[in-house]
Amino acid sequence: MGVVELSVDRSHKSVSINVGRKVGIASEAVKAVCRAKKSKKEAPKTAFFLPGLPGFLPNFPRSAIHPRHGMLATLSPLRVPGTRFSKNVLARVLEAAAVSSPSDSLPTTAAPSPALWQSAFEQALPYDAFLEAHATPDQRERWNGFRAKVVLTDEQKELLGSFTRRMPVVVLAGAWCGDCVNQCPIFEHFAAACPHLEVRYLDRDVREDVATLLKVCGGNRVPVVQFLSEDYHPVLSYGDKTLAAYRSIASSQLGQSCATGLVHADDSTAAVVADWLREFERVQLILRLSGRLRQLHGD
Repeated sequence: MGVVELSVDRSHKSVSINVGRKVGIASEAVKAVCRAKKSKKEAPKTAFFLPGLPGFLPNFPRSAIHPRHGMLATLSPLRVPGTRFSKNVLARVLEAAAVSSPSDSLPTTAAPSPALWQSAFEQALPYDAFLEAHATPDQRERWNGFRAKVVLTDEQKELLGSFTRRMPVVVLAGAWCGDCVNQCPIFEHFAAACPHLEVRYLDRDVREDVATLLKVCGGNRVPVVQFLSEDYHPVLSYGDKTLAAYRSIASSQLGQSCATGLVHADDSTAAVVADWLREFERVQLILRLSGRLRQLHGD
């Protein structure tokens, strides 16, 4: 981001324009000095930020700020408290500030495209293929052992069976991860009860770009589920551990003052299943009520 700093030297009737390529680096600024007409008003030192954020340009007339990218939209004489600049001076300011250079702007992150998520989904593997590719025999036994313990109620199966929108789901996982062992097999039970669910598993180390997008609290955690629309627009992500699991951990690690009494050890798996089902249902309702998808399907 460029910084334009203007200060009036009344004795020499001139204005100093310091343009720094990064905020606060005045010592590295590029200086251009021009003549200016002395104003009747006091002209305090004033700083302006360029480009991109018109809100930080309070002393510039709104007509001079481009409504989309915040750069100066005109090089005509422009009044600023204490000074009046000519076209060539403003041109020199803009050139020195390099306001159109992305490297000098605040870091921005473009939203991942549907094409990226489609690529990730297509690269991810079904449950058995994922374990075959990434799990040791011992790890595979643990995954399948937990899968055999999971039981859905009739009501849960009925709810899943009522889903009507296609739901591609990418699960960022690691076959070695205990949290994945105790959660990912649940999704296979969901998929078995709902033909519109398409669950795929992606090893965390296979796609660094996806792993970066799905960080939790700045860290690489698994499992993390990325829910997608039928045309691969991201809907929401959820993962690491569910609320029921975190309540249980908080109770044991942080002391009884944090205990909620809502989850007992003997039904912790059922509580985690219920937590995950709420997220799957939430996404399905988002998709079902989406104006864009309702228009697409005519429903």
